[in-house]
Amino acid sequence: MESGQGIPKGGVKKIILTGSGGTFREMSLEDMKKEDPEVLRKRSTTHPNWDMGAKITVDSSTMMNKGLEVIEAHWLYGVDYDDIEVVIHPQSIVHSAVECQDTAILMQTGWPDMRLPILYALSHPSRVPADLPNPRDGRNFDDWWIGDGKDGKLTFGKPDLEKYPCIRLAYRAGRIGGTMPAILSAANEQAVELLLTKARASLVSLRCL
Repeated sequence: MESGQGIPKGGVKKIILTGSGGTFREMSLEDMKKEDPEVLRKRSTTHPNWDMGAKITVDSSTMMNKGLEVIEAHWLYGVDYDDIEVVIHPQSIVHSAVECQDTAILMQTGWPDMRLPILYALSHPSRVPADLPNPRDGRNFDDWWIGDGKDGKLTFGKPDLEKYPCIRLAYRAGRIGGTMPAILSAANEQAVELLLTKARASLVSLRCL
């Protein structure tokens, strides 16, 4: 793997992709099964941390977005699927991390604001001065660290693959290779479209994107 940002070539052991867990993060699979499908459909288009548009928000609810990122990371960085890990990080402050060969973990942090990664993508390798306040409540980043309005904690956990089967599907499609990742992406596009247009608002369509 080609390395950068202060890591020598060959220094990266693992890529860690963080995801908030979406709107169903605090809802158990058992409770989801009991809930009215229409309530689940409407809830799937809201996100606790990000404002990303309906389609990506649904992908976050199912964590298909992380599954697709796993495939992207494999192809962009030449990392084996066994060395790409998805973790739940509710605060959406750590956006990704790399584990180095010496076990050190370097994290990229910031407010959940897509303008920052877009800016960096356009300006790379430079860091352009910018004024990007937290779009949710206007606080400064320093306020988060001292706990004003929050506890200032960062938490991480393993995703429940029964609750988020799309992650498992993505790893499987990626390992099969060929056109399977494209087939997975196309199937997800159609399933989300059905969900958003209310063509089939059911728990099955929500959980099996």
